[in-house]
Amino acid sequence: MLDSKDKKSWMILQRDASATIKSLAGHIGLTQTPCRDRMMFLTKHQYMHGPVILLNRNKLNLNIAAFIMIKINLYTYSRTSATGPSGRHNACENE
Repeated sequence: MLDSKDKKSWMILQRDASATIKSLAGHIGLTQTPCRDRMMFLTKHQYMHGPVILLNRNKLNLNIAAFIMIKINLYTYSRTSATGPSGRHNACENE
């Protein structure tokens, strides 16, 4: 079961992914071995993935930043749902 020490670890590691086990253990109130065991458990069970490096886009002359989100809803067309009482398509009901 995950607890407040795990959550505190996440917050620290999100700010500084290069934090050592020693410094992390000191911040969350554990010794190094249980802290390391927790980090290994969280990684093994995919609560956490490897560290991420953020590049300084200004120093690299990368002037464009883009965030893209695509959401696709599954849509299924059913001929019976598109017909009116006469069996014809609803668009044709007024003809």
